[in-house]
Amino acid sequence: MVELPAVLKTARDFLSTLTEAQAVKRSRYMGSMERLRGESITSNYLLARQVAHVYYHIADITAVRASLGHQVSDFPGPLAATLAADKEI
Repeated sequence: MVELPAVLKTARDFLSTLTEAQAVKRSRYMGSMERLRGESITSNYLLARQVAHVYYHIADITAVRASLGHQVSDFPGPLAATLAADKEI
């Protein structure tokens, strides 16, 4: 099983190479969201959507595990608190 610190390090290593020009680069959205399809969006927006998507699924998995009687912490917790805690790892 991959440990969270290793995943965070990999993400940080990749993101540290992202330039401002790359972050604000626009591209045509061709994903599954009808309302956005064909719109011009930035790489920053795509990254934020991915983070929100993963966060949602972690919360969903946590809720299902809790309903099955598994011991779970307050994970992932409020997004702002989660992001602040990441700086401490």
